[in-house]
Amino acid sequence: MIEHSREQQREFLGVFRELFGREQEAGGSAAPLVEVERRIGALEERLKEQKQEQDKKLETIIGLLQQRVGSESSSKEGGGGKESSSGGESIV
Repeated sequence: MIEHSREQQREFLGVFRELFGREQEAGGSAAPLVEVERRIGALEERLKEQKQEQDKKLETIIGLLQQRVGSESSSKEGGGGKESSSGGESIV
């Protein structure tokens, strides 16, 4: 999704550059183009930061889930002998 958004931004920026290039040739100013490029750069930076934050949160969640699965499997191993001796099966 982020890549799609970046591609749209690049496409828009290309069209924008072309239009303002024509305006400059006619004696206009490139200031709006510079502002758009600055804002797009800021948005890309913000997207990178958000992705990094999401990655950190996912790593934390994965770590917690792995700990929980590990603790549940070790507690089942300790109690599993009693269940198997009585013929019961545990569903994981």
